Amino acid sequence: MNSAPIVQRHINSLLLSTFFADELSEHSFRLETGAFFLPGEDGQSSRAKRFLDWCERVAANSSDHPELEKGVHALKHGTILEGSKTSRLIHEAQSQLEKLDETWRLEHQNLSDQLEELKSELKDEEHALRAIEFQMRRMTEEYLLSELAARAFLPGYGFPLHVAGLNTLTIEEFKRQKDDKNGREDNRLRSRNEPARDAATAIREYAPGADIVLDGKVYKSCGLSLTWKKPVDAEVKEPQEFRLAWRCRKCGTAGTQRNGKIDELTCSNCGSGDLDIRRFIQPGGYTVDFYDKPHNDVTKQTFMPVKEPWVFMDDPWRSLPDPDLGRIRTSRKAQIFWHSSGLHNHGYALCLGCGRADSQTAEGELPEIFTRPHHSPRYKKSGDMCPGNDNDWLIKRDLHLGFESQTDAFELQLRDGKGHLLEDEQAAYSLAIALKGALASLLGIEEQELGFVVARRKEGQQSGFSLILYDSNSGGSGYASQAGHDLAELLKKAEEILQCKAECDAACGQCLMSYDTRFYIDKLNRKKALSFLQEIKLHDRLALPEKYRFFGKASMLESCPLEEAIQQAFRALGSDQVNFYVTEFSEDMDLREAWFFGRAFRWAASGRTVRIMIVKTVLDKLLLHQRLSLLSLIGVPNIEVLVLADKARFRLPFDGIKLSEVVSTRSGSREIRVWGTSDKTALLPNKSWGNASNAPVIRGDIVLSETSMISDSEGMDRLSEEDLIKTQNGDSVIEIHRELDGAAKDFGKKFWDILEQDRPDLLKSGR
Repeated sequence: MNSAPIVQRHINSLLLSTFFADELSEHSFRLETGAFFLPGEDGQSSRAKRFLDWCERVAANSSDHPELEKGVHALKHGTILEGSKTSRLIHEAQSQLEKLDETWRLEHQNLSDQLEELKSELKDEEHALRAIEFQMRRMTEEYLLSELAARAFLPGYGFPLHVAGLNTLTIEEFKRQKDDKNGREDNRLRSRNEPARDAATAIREYAPGADIVLDGKVYKSCGLSLTWKKPVDAEVKEPQEFRLAWRCRKCGTAGTQRNGKIDELTCSNCGSGDLDIRRFIQPGGYTVDFYDKPHNDVTKQTFMPVKEPWVFMDDPWRSLPDPDLGRIRTSRKAQIFWHSSGLHNHGYALCLGCGRADSQTAEGELPEIFTRPHHSPRYKKSGDMCPGNDNDWLIKRDLHLGFESQTDAFELQLRDGKGHLLEDEQAAYSLAIALKGALASLLGIEEQELGFVVARRKEGQQSGFSLILYDSNSGGSGYASQAGHDLAELLKKAEEILQCKAECDAACGQCLMSYDTRFYIDKLNRKKALSFLQEIKLHDRLALPEKYRFFGKASMLESCPLEEAIQQAFRALGSDQVNFYVTEFSEDMDLREAWFFGRAFRWAASGRTVRIMIVKTVLDKLLLHQRLSLLSLIGVPNIEVLVLADKARFRLPFDGIKLSEVVSTRSGSREIRVWGTSDKTALLPNKSWGNASNAPVIRGDIVLSETSMISDSEGMDRLSEEDLIKTQNGDSVIEIHRELDGAAKDFGKKFWDILEQDRPDLLKSGR
């Protein structure tokens, strides 16, 4: 329920089924991709286009579709998307399908263009013509729901999302192959009746130059499926699919962006220009050479080197109970970038004219295939050669294969007794793998559901390793983000794994070695990881110190981001009220940057009561722009801004200060879940509000009896517009509602007319 992509996919499913029922009830059609994405024979718009138009109409008038509105509300209730407008969710579905529609039609058009070229130029070889027709039939007769789920538009229900297929059809097989229509429509291990892998795995296993064993035969991948618009001249040098991925060599931060000038890139975190940069393309599929013959010698195989993915998130850090021990952070929207850099780590060369590709040499030069005339990997035309032979601008060098997606992730940084980040690589990898196994065990899931990365980070003058766990499923499944919920139990379980029942010397199948970790054998040593945990006295330092027991025995470390913790409290307590405390002031703070400010509108829109408690001493210091920020909350249904004069209402023992509380009334008692911290930086209402990195955020559950209950607003004054905007002699407040509505060219005149009408004295000197 805390994964936005998963919730959105279920909403997409509801929208699509509603569209089918509303718009297509009188015209039944087979649930095939061609029937959905291609225009009708009578020139009618495709059903995909009609769905996009339908989404636009429904988003503009969602109130006219009460049953759909009710269904969307039920799906988003209690989830991270609660409070999101139905229209916004419909537009998101529309945007996702629009991209899928464009990609599918472009691939189909490329095949259609090839077919027409062959029909006009190829006279004596019918097999190539029939093979393209066969491939197009596969493409158009694919089960629609399977295709949409594989492309992450619909729920995957545990199957891989974002799959990429390998076209293994060769002329020899085509001659004896009959069109098989007996395959399962929902077989997610094959795409368009081709072998398929999730995109992250396919980048390595299906990469050009790799050998793939299927049914006892060894095929060699030789290129990418044409899923881009082929350039027609040198002016259109690169398809839009080319992107840049970068990782900072100084601090370890990473990111991706649209193609641009490499020499202008700088790190978004530290500003350094010392970056590891990869220009990459995300393959939509892979292919073997149509005219090659597979062999059966499985002892002769070429594999692409394994590359660890880059994981990057900008979510705030949270302190462990002992800040000197380390810190954690979790993300529901971590970006992960899988990549392949070829056999020699110098990238690939790719022909945009036909899709043929291969690894560049150990010296970074063109592969042998492009040092001589080459033909298309799929179907030859007259002359037998690809147009890339005569147009060198079609051959792109230094290109990497990449796949980026969003997922759940957890990052842990531990420090030794001297305050240094973990620096031993073997200890880091061993501990990361043990944490992965421990979390899988605690959640009752397969270890393959999780991945791990050991990333070098630099903090100030120190450098060391971060341990990262992530959900293998693209879009996230909500697993890795739970790693911090009970960190003490997680680390205890990881330590048990490291102790190894077989008492091995470094790693074995009883502790760290498995199919997932087979590429890291040389980096594993369980004894080094155990020694590090013992050195830092982990168990003693994970216990909550007395100085952080703001709520006595009820005090607990809050291991979730505060926004997520509040969402969980709504569900656990059955609450519809949340209070936020504004207790600190600085001249450069911006209330609108605090995450609770925007969240207040969404929660209020969903029927929850949101109270902003601002201390009077802070209110008196607010500057005009800060007062205007608060003014936007005044008068909003279900939002109250209250002035807090009694310091006892927000102070906690041991110099703790309240951040927030969720209130619930059940059977005559009031249950309150309160959060507090002693970290002053977390109290300022700006980007850092609620994000304590110098001290932990502590949670406490309190139950008040009916006799001890007091009103939340007792001893407080409700803030009004007059309290926020105080006029001095000569000042005027002009309220503008719809007077300025209209054409942009009339805005200026209307504004000055209003000002002249209200305060003509200001305009005596003329405009």
